[in-house]
Amino acid sequence: MPASSFALAEHIFAGLRSLDPLGHNFLLWTECRKARYRYCPLCLEEPGCKFFPLHWRFKAWRWCPVHDCLLEDVCAHCSAPVTLPDTMINAGPDKQGVATLQYCLQCANPLSSGLGKIFHPVADDLLTSAERVFLMNGRAVLAALLHRSVYSDQSDKRRPLAYLETMRKFGVLPHEYFEIPSSLLERRFSQRF
Repeated sequence: MPASSFALAEHIFAGLRSLDPLGHNFLLWTECRKARYRYCPLCLEEPGCKFFPLHWRFKAWRWCPVHDCLLEDVCAHCSAPVTLPDTMINAGPDKQGVATLQYCLQCANPLSSGLGKIFHPVADDLLTSAERVFLMNGRAVLAALLHRSVYSDQSDKRRPLAYLETMRKFGVLPHEYFEIPSSLLERRFSQRF
């Protein structure tokens, strides 16, 4: 990865630390306080080096803009959350290791398989207006951390970054319990025809 990627990550994390020093309110964690990630199964199928982008770690980020699909929360094979950093050398059920991050560190199955149909909620217009706002607000969280200010469509003025914490407390940002299950998208998709 280019050095600029690390500089960007450090810039975003510096903004986050100014609001939430330990990241408890904005980052995903397991119950044991291990760093947890969501992932795009289609990104992990692409050729090249497998990595987990910074935004997959944020509670508010639920959608892949590259593939227009929702991010997955757990491995479809064993329901384990994706935690990093972790050891790849002893990963999998028999501790035989996995070669790349496209494999679950618990069961060693590909994270991109076993999911069923992957829906494209924005392009296929499968979201309610509230769900669409939540997904877009998730993107706005990282934009606010990057630019150190919060911009709202309702008012044309920028607010200080600290306003992001106010938005979180009011519940207008996506949170770890906000879900749009595939079964719901499938039902909406089938009702269209």
